[in-house]
Amino acid sequence: MPMSGYLSKALNRFATKNVKITGASPTPITYSSSAVWIACLISTAFTVLVTLLTGGRVVWAGFVLPMAIIATLAAVHYAIRLRNKTPELECAPGVVAAISWSGLMVLIATFAGLRADNPLIDSALARSDSLLGFNAPWLIGVISGHPTVAAMLSFLYHTTIPGLLATAIILSFGRLRQRSWDIAFSFVFCSTVCGAISVIFPAEGTFPYYNIAPDIIAGLPRGAGTYYMPVFESFRSGVSTMIDFDRLTGVVTFPSFHGATALMTAFALRDVRWVAPVAWAWCILVHISTIPMGGHYGTDLFVGGLLWAISVWFAALATTRLRPACAPPQDVHAFSGLDVQPVRGEAE
Repeated sequence: MPMSGYLSKALNRFATKNVKITGASPTPITYSSSAVWIACLISTAFTVLVTLLTGGRVVWAGFVLPMAIIATLAAVHYAIRLRNKTPELECAPGVVAAISWSGLMVLIATFAGLRADNPLIDSALARSDSLLGFNAPWLIGVISGHPTVAAMLSFLYHTTIPGLLATAIILSFGRLRQRSWDIAFSFVFCSTVCGAISVIFPAEGTFPYYNIAPDIIAGLPRGAGTYYMPVFESFRSGVSTMIDFDRLTGVVTFPSFHGATALMTAFALRDVRWVAPVAWAWCILVHISTIPMGGHYGTDLFVGGLLWAISVWFAALATTRLRPACAPPQDVHAFSGLDVQPVRGEAE
C-alpha cells in the first residue's frame, strides 16, 4: 500500500473513533465546498473594494510567499479531487487554503478600512455592556490580580486559530469530513462580516476607552488588550499608509472574531465522545480570555456569537442533495447533530 494510503487510513480511523452514523438517509443533505469558495470570492471582492475606496497601498512583495503556499494547497486539493483516488486526502489542503486565503484578505481589508477614520463606537459599546450588566474593567482587574490565571488565559487566547485549523484538518480525514467545510464556511463568512462591520463601526477597545490603570496592565501578559493599538492608531491617523505582511495583526475589536472562532471549533466537535466537553470548556475560557487579552467588550462577544449562528443558518440554506465535494454517500448531514452519536466502548 502506498504511503498516502497508510496515512489516509490512519487519520480516518483516528477522526472517526468512537463515532458512528445513525439514521442517515440514502441521499444525504449536505452542502458542497462550492459555498466556501464562493464566500472566498466575496471576501476577496470586499478586500479589493475597501482597499480601493480608502486608498490603501499593499506591499505585495511580502505577500508572495503566503499566497504561493495558499495557491499550492488549493492546487493540491483540486489535483487530488480530479484523480479521485484518495478522497480522504482531498479535504485538508482545500480547507486550509480557504481559511488562510479569507483570513489574509480580511486582514488587508481591516487595515485599509482604518484609513477611513470612521467615528469610534466605544461609547455605544460601553452603554450596551452596562445594559447587559457586564463590567469589563472589573473583570480585567480581577484577572490582573492572578498572574497564573492571566497566563493561562493568554495561552488559550492564542490557541484559537491553531485550534480551529487542527480541528478542521483532523475532521477532514474521517466520516465527519463535511464538517471541515462547515468550519471553513463559518470562518470565511464570519471573518468577512466582522471585517466589514469593523470598517464601518470601528472601536479602539476597552483598555484605551476605560483608561485601564498601568498597574493593572502590568499584571497581565505583555501586550494584553493593547497589542493592536500602535498599528490601529498609526493607520487611523494616516501616519502609516503601506499594508505590509510583516505588520499584519488583528485590529478588529467589534465584533469578537476570536469568540466566533471558538464557537466554530466547539460546535464541529459537539458529538465526538470525550472531546466535546473539553471543546466546550475551552470555548468558554477563550470567551473569558478575550476581555483581558483582546480588549473586548461583552457586547463584542454577543455579536460575534450571533454572527456565528447566522453562518450556521446560511450554511444550512446552502444545502444540496448533490454529493458533497469530498464526502462519501454515507457521510453525516453537515448540520444535523442527530446523525452522529457517540459509541460507548466501541471503536471501528
